[in-house]
Parts: sequence; C-alpha cells; structure tokens
Amino acid sequence: MGRCPGIGYWLALSATVGVCALYAWHRDLPGRYEEYQRGEQELRELREEWRAHQERRDALEERIRGLEHDPVELEAAIRRTRRMVREGETVYRVELPGESGED
Repeated sequence: MGRCPGIGYWLALSATVGVCALYAWHRDLPGRYEEYQRGEQELRELREEWRAHQERRDALEERIRGLEHDPVELEAAIRRTRRMVREGETVYRVELPGESGED
C-alpha cells in the first residue's frame, strides 16, 4: 500500500508527451506549418491577381464589342492610337505643371 495509485497515469502521460514532442521535432512540424501558411497567403494573392486580370479582360472585351458596333468609338480609337486628325481640325496640346520637365 505504499504505492500511489496515480503514479502510473503520470508516467504514461509524461511518456506520451515526450514521444509527441520528439515526433514534432523530428518531423519539423512548426516549420511545415509556417510553410503551409506562406503557401496559403501566396494562393490568396494569386487568386486576387487572377480576379483583377479577369476584370481587366472583361473590360477589354466590352471595349472590343463597342468598337465592333459603334463607328464613332472605332474612329476615336483609331485616331487616338495613330494620332490622326481630320482636315481642318485644330489640335491643342495641354501640358500640366511637372509634365514638361520644367516646374
């Protein structure tokens, strides 16, 4: 009767905790978890970038549809990209402060 009935429980618990700690150290579980978190953050950033690209694509497709069906928009786009003017038009160049190289 000199033995404490709870000592076996505490020995088993200590052994279990020790084995779990050794396993976590051997498998580098904290390092793997940090790597997992970095991967999740990168995935969120890539998904956000993908959504932004989709929105840009949708806007460009809408603009293309406008060019296909609106002759005024088509003419404006051609004139803008090729820097063309109609005969008799006057072109005004506006330079904002800081754009001309002088302040």
